[in-house]
Amino acid sequence: MARRRSFTAKYKLRVLRELDAATEAGQAGELPRREGLYTSHVTDWRRKREARRRADVPEVYVDRPRRRWIAWGELILRVLFQPA
Repeated sequence: MARRRSFTAKYKLRVLRELDAATEAGQAGELPRREGLYTSHVTDWRRKREARRRADVPEVYVDRPRRRWIAWGELILRVLFQPA
């Protein structure tokens, strides 16, 4: 049975930083091939990163089962209004 892959926020950030640092021709295409990623993965990760930057929302890494990036406001709401 096929299983959907999940990527940690740390991994996504590492890949995006490596792609941003790519200066030579072919480096940006080689990284996704080496990591076994589709360009749609990278495009989606970049789009989400830029949306957070435009919203000027600081991000914090929360180590939870899904290991996702959560905006400060969402994190505060979760802590304050966590169901008992």
